[in-house]
Amino acid sequence: MQLPFLSGLFCGMLIAAIGVSITGMAQSDDQGARTACLTDAQMALPGQDVDAAQSVLPEQARIIPPDSAITQDYRPDRINVDVDEDCVILRVWCG
Repeated sequence: MQLPFLSGLFCGMLIAAIGVSITGMAQSDDQGARTACLTDAQMALPGQDVDAAQSVLPEQARIIPPDSAITQDYRPDRINVDVDEDCVILRVWCG
């Protein structure tokens, strides 16, 4: 009688482990997509003032202040820059 229970428990643990593995792979792929269009200098921008970083950013970079509405279209070559209230760069990402 214990064998079906242990078998079911093993299958459940195996399915959970596979799910965690797949989720981890998807997150790392997503992170790669979010930084694929960036140079090393652009990836080092968080923490800097956005005005001082203009020489490293392309003219068409999208600067995103807090609580701003933005389009959800995905453009892998577009650089997005999230800034805080003091215009300090929080995150630089592609999309």
